[in-house]
Amino acid sequence: KSAVHCIDHGAASALMSLATAPSNSTAGKASDIVRDTCTHISQNGPNYKRPSSLSIPADETLLDPLHIFLRRYCIEVFELTQEEVMARGEGLKKAVGRVGLRCHYCKHLPKKELVSQAVCFPSKKSTIFESVRNFKRFHLNACPCIPKQVIAEFKRIEQELSIGKTVVSQ
Repeated sequence: KSAVHCIDHGAASALMSLATAPSNSTAGKASDIVRDTCTHISQNGPNYKRPSSLSIPADETLLDPLHIFLRRYCIEVFELTQEEVMARGEGLKKAVGRVGLRCHYCKHLPKKELVSQAVCFPSKKSTIFESVRNFKRFHLNACPCIPKQVIAEFKRIEQELSIGKTVVSQ
């Protein structure tokens, strides 16, 4: 039996509280992304299936192409279920319903086989953007499950952006 199910309003509210909590960060762009993500989840209520892509419509105006790609094709939002808590075996009984981010491609692997940054549970809004950045830095090239064509497309976008920066700086 799959542990996947729809996010409920309680989980959406928990994520929304991350977006409305006071932040010490000056990353206004990151907080806009979190707020828009949470609003999108809340407005779509129980019909917004989880796990699903972290991508939202506002990404196109707020993020660079690399982050858009990661949020759309590699990272998903999920709600921790009782089944997952039991499978993790960490005594996280209080964490049922907690909203997290994880790699779409290796989520099926046992915990001991996951590479760094495969799963994270951001505790505040400023760490959601940081979690995506860490996924890019530590997980993307180390994950054995991400298809080669996904990595190739990411590198193509990265190269394209690098060439653009070189042209601009000259």
